[in-house]
Amino acid sequence: MSRSSASLPEAILLTVLLTALGLGAAVPGAAQDPPAELSLPDLNGFVASRLRVALEIAGADSLQAGTINIGYDPGILAPLPPTLAPGPLWQSLPGIWGASIPADSVLRIAFSTSDPTGFVGSGVLFTFDVDLIGAGTSPLAFRSILLERTPDIQLPARGRDGSIAAVPLVVDATTWGRVKGLFADPR
Repeated sequence: MSRSSASLPEAILLTVLLTALGLGAAVPGAAQDPPAELSLPDLNGFVASRLRVALEIAGADSLQAGTINIGYDPGILAPLPPTLAPGPLWQSLPGIWGASIPADSVLRIAFSTSDPTGFVGSGVLFTFDVDLIGAGTSPLAFRSILLERTPDIQLPARGRDGSIAAVPLVVDATTWGRVKGLFADPR
């Protein structure tokens, strides 16, 4: 006894159902969600100073969780995970977030909200500080981006990398006050 294949309407229904659940291929001609775009800035600063970096998102649509990995040059900058702070998109949402730096020169950011709507819109998702520890230009490069809508529906996303250029601070009469402020005894 041979098994018959599904009729065309059943096959289309199955494809639509699997796609809606995030388990199947896209249906030809069906509208797809545009990807959210994460972006990092291009910044300049002096060696031995600290900069605040804004991680922005455009086109968030019911974003409820994510993991973002950002690569950098450890000879030029040192991210400070405890300075990770939520941006305005978090103001009315309950959530948790955190950052860590494993030994592979990647800043890892993870976040989640229990709000059923999640993040919708555009703006600053997080800020974090970096110390400039050497001269040169360091990339702020997205190594991976995983954005999700619960339960386990991956959202399309792309990243626009940034960079930080750190230049030595020349000590002369015009910069002495800044240098003194960086290294002076706070007492």
